[in-house]
Order: sequence, then structure tokens, then C-alpha cells
Amino acid sequence: MFKNKLINDVHASRYIASWLKAGGSLYYGEDIDNFRDWLLSLKLTEDEAQDIVYLATNGKLELE
Repeated sequence: MFKNKLINDVHASRYIASWLKAGGSLYYGEDIDNFRDWLLSLKLTEDEAQDIVYLATNGKLELE
């Protein structure tokens, strides 16, 4: 089940939107590694970063 958890009082989707708005992308490989590194640079734990990456890279694709 996908949940838009609060992480440090910020919804996970806001981290994803901020990354994309700043020009990042979420294609596999290096882009995902850069996204994870950016999340960690915000002082998130590895588990918190992984939860956000999972939310960003998985899910239903009905709207694509």
C-alpha cells in the first residue's frame, strides 16, 4: 500500500515535487541515485529516503 507519509512534518510527495520542480528526474539508474543522495543531504534517514524513492518510482499508472 502506498502512503503519502509525513516525514519531518512534510508529506513524502512534497519531496518528490520539489525534486522535479528543481529540474531533477526520476528515470532509473543515476537519476534515482541522485534523488536518493539529495534526500540524504536533507538529513533524512536511509529508511525515510527509501520510502520516498519507493513512492516516487512505483504505483498505478492510470494517469500516464
